[in-house]
Amino acid sequence: MTVKVAEEMADQIIAAFPSEVKDYYFMRDGPKAPKGKLYAKYHNVIRSLKSGGLIEKTKNTVKPMNSESETNIDHYLNSLKHDNCTFNEIEVIWAATVNTRLNSIRKSKSTSETLLSWPSYKLPAGYRLVDIDFLTVQPNASSLMTVYPNYISKLIKLFKFKIKDSQSTKLVEDLNEENVLTENSRDCYVFYLLHALFVPTSKKTTRDDKGRK
Repeated sequence: MTVKVAEEMADQIIAAFPSEVKDYYFMRDGPKAPKGKLYAKYHNVIRSLKSGGLIEKTKNTVKPMNSESETNIDHYLNSLKHDNCTFNEIEVIWAATVNTRLNSIRKSKSTSETLLSWPSYKLPAGYRLVDIDFLTVQPNASSLMTVYPNYISKLIKLFKFKIKDSQSTKLVEDLNEENVLTENSRDCYVFYLLHALFVPTSKKTTRDDKGRK
């Protein structure tokens, strides 16, 4: 069931029973999967049927699409969010919907929101999905390192603007001093400071048997 079909069914229910509330049956939720009884019930039933062996699990049925003209891709996005796809299938869908996803990511307010919307990034082989995105943004680059020299100055400016902790800001100051660091030293600084730029979004505190942190 596509998002469009689910919404049409909800509209038909409301037309037949005007006292009903459409959001109960179907409600869009931005880039996330829609909410509502119809959509949830359909995917729960399909999942149960697959688990019970009553219908076959999807096997290499997703065909690649032209990422330059991503139209009518609800089916692919639904499969990505709800079906028990193999990683090979995920890669095919990822490439087919790359522009739609990247536009969604650009509108995200945080990395946490992006990972919530696209949890496949967190899979063990999620780095391969990052590669797909990277090659879309940088089609002429064979790897990150081929374009890295072009972005060093931008990274250093970003460090200066974003990094706040005192230890890391001292390293940023060293980076901004000309003719102090060798090229290799500068690169070590840059990659080390990336950890200060992408700080953890949550912290975990443990205590010993005496209650001390």
